[in-house]
Amino acid sequence: KFRLAITLAISCGGLRIGEVCALQRGDIDLDNRLIHIRRTRLTRARVIAGPPKTARSKRTEPIPEAVIPEIRAHLAEYVADQPDAWIFPSPLDHDRPISTDAMRDAYVKARRAAGREDLRFHDLRSTALTMLAQQGATVRELMAAAGHSTATMAMHYQRLSEDRQRTLADKVAASITPTQTDTAPSSAETDKDREIAELKQQIAQLKALASSQQESE
Repeated sequence: KFRLAITLAISCGGLRIGEVCALQRGDIDLDNRLIHIRRTRLTRARVIAGPPKTARSKRTEPIPEAVIPEIRAHLAEYVADQPDAWIFPSPLDHDRPISTDAMRDAYVKARRAAGREDLRFHDLRSTALTMLAQQGATVRELMAAAGHSTATMAMHYQRLSEDRQRTLADKVAASITPTQTDTAPSSAETDKDREIAELKQQIAQLKALASSQQESE
């Protein structure tokens, strides 16, 4: 039931937990592979959803082709047909979206089972944005994906990417410079590759655990 939350958080530009909780069927356009971020889940009892964190947080993100089947399966099994039906309805009242606390509790169970108590839901967003930067996203593109109103955080993720790009540039130079062809990878390069691989593995484990918890309930 909550596996898709992890997929969307990391695959669609790095969604915040409140944005994930407040998604409705009408926000997802599978024909054009787009997801519209229009609201966030609020914690006040009388108001369940409201505008996102900033004006720029209202945005449209592309949906990767690879996750379309998972979205279709989730919609068919868990979501009502109406455009305003919640993608992640509350277990107690399907007319309300799941609360951020309940979503976080489900995530905490999954990360505990994976042996990663330190991995927060927000880390999925950070990972997504760092990966976008590593693929060459500009500051403006990172701001658009993240819904940032200033360039400060986008530049942070781009700096992380620049470190990786320097490593890749060293690899290219080593491959075309005879005197450096036998140069071993730096420890920093090895550490970064290992960290990225570990993050991908941990995300896959969390998604698998979320699915197994759902089956056992």
